[in-house]
Amino acid sequence: MTNCTIDTVELTPTLKQAWLKIIGNSCLSRINTHQVLALKSALQIDELELAQQLLPMASSFAITPISGFQVGAILIDAKGQMFMGANYEMRQLSLSVTLHAEQAAFFNALNHDCAPLTQLVVNAAPCGHCRQFIREYPNCFNLNIFFNGQNYTFEQLLPHSFGPDDLNVGVSLNAQNEAFRDIQELANKSYSPYSGCKIGLIAYQGEVAIANSWYIENAAFNPSASPLSLLLSQVALSDYSFENVTAIQLWMNQSTINFKKEIDNFLSLHPQIHLIETSHSTDPR
Repeated sequence: MTNCTIDTVELTPTLKQAWLKIIGNSCLSRINTHQVLALKSALQIDELELAQQLLPMASSFAITPISGFQVGAILIDAKGQMFMGANYEMRQLSLSVTLHAEQAAFFNALNHDCAPLTQLVVNAAPCGHCRQFIREYPNCFNLNIFFNGQNYTFEQLLPHSFGPDDLNVGVSLNAQNEAFRDIQELANKSYSPYSGCKIGLIAYQGEVAIANSWYIENAAFNPSASPLSLLLSQVALSDYSFENVTAIQLWMNQSTINFKKEIDNFLSLHPQIHLIETSHSTDPR
């Protein structure tokens, strides 16, 4: 474990006290409805104010060996659940595999069966890359985005936008049930209407699965989220470090794109991690 505790996060004294009483000493990247209601009641504040006060916890999950710039994001769904995200950078790999905080928060929510997402709170203005990533979410035009002391509609941040409807995509990027029977079923959760690539990754500590990921594409292609980046982000948001990972299991179909080289490059830097390729994983090189 990375041993992220409430004592290591710069929260207000009243929030710290309420968190210790209601949740305990551990940091969480996912806060359920009952916990949110209890925190709101204890502090006498609304969801938006609570999310703002929790941003230091979200940013504490950031892994930034290149920039040193920690960004935290929190999504709130229609049930009042909160899902945190933080930026994740990888040393000695391309900057293109960096995962932004907003992307991390969206995957954290979608991978844990969130209700429709209604509010995003972030401690820095979303970049154009993230605004385009959010555009893929079917409920994006009902999403409010708060930063720098002000709430904006999504359309204010990305007017005259380009999205999946412009390419006549017939499927939507939706929340997924957390359960899956095997890694192929996990891979089939992938949202990949442009390439058809289905990929699932599971990170293990010994025999225990500690995180998983699947693939998310974007109509503009470049803002698509690497399944490896999403996996490592989920490891961090589950309060582990990739140093805890002993194996990564991979299932990938044969399509117009392939992530095997990216995964191999990462594993070459971390030889302690063993790759488990299941039967339908292919590498056309």
